[in-house]
Amino acid sequence: MPSVFTLSKLAAVTLLAASTTVSSAASATAPSLVTGSGSPTTSMIRQCGQQMWAVGSFASVKAAGQPAVTRNNIFAFDLASGVIAAVNPDVNGPVRTIAFSPDCSSAYIGGAFTSVGGVASSNIAKIATASGVVDPLFARNASKQVRALAYAGTHLLVGGDFTTINGSTGTASAYLTSLSPSTGIPDGYANNMAITGTLPNDHTGIRKMWVNPAGSRVAIDGVFTSALGQPRRQAFVVDLAASSLSLDPWFSTTLNQSCTPPSEQFYAQSMAWSPDGAYLYIASTGFAGATLCDSVAKFSAAPKAGQLPIWVNKTGGDSLYSVVATLTDVYIGGHERWANNPLGQNSCGTGCVPRPGIGDISATTGLATSWNPTRSRGHGAQDLFLDSLGDLWVSSDAPLGSLCAGAPHPGICEFPHA
Repeated sequence: MPSVFTLSKLAAVTLLAASTTVSSAASATAPSLVTGSGSPTTSMIRQCGQQMWAVGSFASVKAAGQPAVTRNNIFAFDLASGVIAAVNPDVNGPVRTIAFSPDCSSAYIGGAFTSVGGVASSNIAKIATASGVVDPLFARNASKQVRALAYAGTHLLVGGDFTTINGSTGTASAYLTSLSPSTGIPDGYANNMAITGTLPNDHTGIRKMWVNPAGSRVAIDGVFTSALGQPRRQAFVVDLAASSLSLDPWFSTTLNQSCTPPSEQFYAQSMAWSPDGAYLYIASTGFAGATLCDSVAKFSAAPKAGQLPIWVNKTGGDSLYSVVATLTDVYIGGHERWANNPLGQNSCGTGCVPRPGIGDISATTGLATSWNPTRSRGHGAQDLFLDSLGDLWVSSDAPLGSLCAGAPHPGICEFPHA
């Protein structure tokens, strides 16, 4: 196993990695959420072709230099110009996740809603990307919210809080299943995954999924303690076999540790694959008490049990909600104040560096790089995404006065590739 180190062993190291792959200046063409009462939030931004789609909880958006337009919880815009598309699916509740058909003609959305474009749709729907119209042939009834979607092979993987979905019975499709991309009916590929167990002050369910670059494995996080009868707390990996999902041997017993306070026992909030699929990164909340609390950590992605972190970079008591990686850089987002901060607890300990709201960690050393554009912390950056150009997209809440790289960018911020 690789040697494990935390930055407490590197407190005297002052050298920061100099290279980074995105600009520290935010793009002026990215659209934004319109702030007002409360704090609208972008949960996720994803690309399909030359179009970007943003989902979350909001009612009004605007392109740079243009008047605001109504878009309820989902909208599309042009990758290059940021111009908002005319398509308007109009979802009446928060949209948590989005995935696309391989040809980009259809989008699958999940969340906590009951209507899409006036058509009854309980927490899941398939829409045409050109028109936003609901596909009437795709079933639309999950018993509780859908939090994660991934198009894998010829299957639509679905995760969330639901126990039944689109006609499933018993517990065969509870929390994690696969649907036919055309009909929405469970197709048997990922049924009977036996997701069980909960954590204090939470409820069983799948939160997010990430397909590896080769399209052969899927990392999954959520509130559970076992899958397919095997111990798996907070995270596991599945293999996309020909006839069914299989449970990958990858697991880290480090995730069995508990953070304090007891209200934060699900702390593995986000995962990311390295571009070569060789490593997995985990970004965490949790405050204190365990190895991974309020940190980002690097693991080997080799299909073996007993994985230990290769490095851990702690914030010193602030939550991270998102992570994404290149071969050299590991971008993190949340409401953190610092990085390189293992000895500080709500303070800047020896060796720590300010990294408000967003940061970049060297994939090799585990230390913060010099990249420090800053972002209004708010609740935090909910998701990070690298598009086909290498631009970094930040999805976040949008309190009044939201800044990203020193300029107003409420809810959405884009850092162009350097």
